Amino acid sequence: MTPRPILWLALLLGLHGGLPVQAQPAAAVAPQALPAPAASAPATLALRDEALARYMVGRWHWAEPSPTMNLMMEITYADDGSFRASIRSFVRTDATKDTWAMAMQIDLRGTWVIDGDVCVETLRTSSVDMGKLPSIDRDRITAIQPDAHTMVSLASGRSMVRQRRPVAEAHHQAAAARAWPAPQADAAWQQVGADPEGTQWIDPASVVRMGDIVGLWTRSDMSAQALQSARAMGAKLPPGSRPVLAERVFLYTLIDCRRQWVKLQDIRIHTDGRQVAGSTYENDDRGQWQRIEPGDALPTAAARQVCTALPA
Repeated sequence: MTPRPILWLALLLGLHGGLPVQAQPAAAVAPQALPAPAASAPATLALRDEALARYMVGRWHWAEPSPTMNLMMEITYADDGSFRASIRSFVRTDATKDTWAMAMQIDLRGTWVIDGDVCVETLRTSSVDMGKLPSIDRDRITAIQPDAHTMVSLASGRSMVRQRRPVAEAHHQAAAARAWPAPQADAAWQQVGADPEGTQWIDPASVVRMGDIVGLWTRSDMSAQALQSARAMGAKLPPGSRPVLAERVFLYTLIDCRRQWVKLQDIRIHTDGRQVAGSTYENDDRGQWQRIEPGDALPTAAARQVCTALPA
């Protein structure tokens, strides 16, 4: 059975295959804040077999951008030889603007083993139709840094760089387990940024400090011009494939000021003055933190406001 177009693209990118070693126990070492891998001739760590298997245990992420669709991918290799992965696709809602909407999420499960410097992944289950399962993929892994490696598909030759997600500590998980307040009325919010696509805000009354971790509500409002363009583009799509327009997005976010990590706890999407979508993540994975990346405008602006003075 032929996969749907977006799934086929994910397969070409080599996402669902490429897991390393068979249940090799690994000592989890907290990742270092390392610079991005060098663009040319990076040094390598020359890891193979059991050493490579121990290195691969953990959570890795990478992205594949394009002018009309972005794929955000993440995979977690467990030391019992299992893996879980997710693919999120975002489509551009305005051909002339940098505005995007999430179109699909695919969840994958399987097993992995390392053979020399090759990661062999066996995909066993998928949240959507991926054709006949199980399926096997093989990728050559070259460790560039403790927190980054290249992955080259032996089938297609396609190469990509994957980076390790931060390893949360006990106080990160404790912060993620705490309840949070409801967002305040609009008048209580403070604007922290603006661009042609919209404005960014924080709710000062929601700020909760937990050592060097801060929790707060942030909000992003799409500009009238961006909203009009997004609606016009959405109207051209078939009714069943039109993305939800995120006219106003509320996020309850935890920020580790010292490490510059973030974790999403709550998302509420509003259109035409009412909530049309939302999710909470407090019980999803309390260790699922990520680094604030260049270009993450709202987390960066929020961190500047709440992290200027760390608690003693």
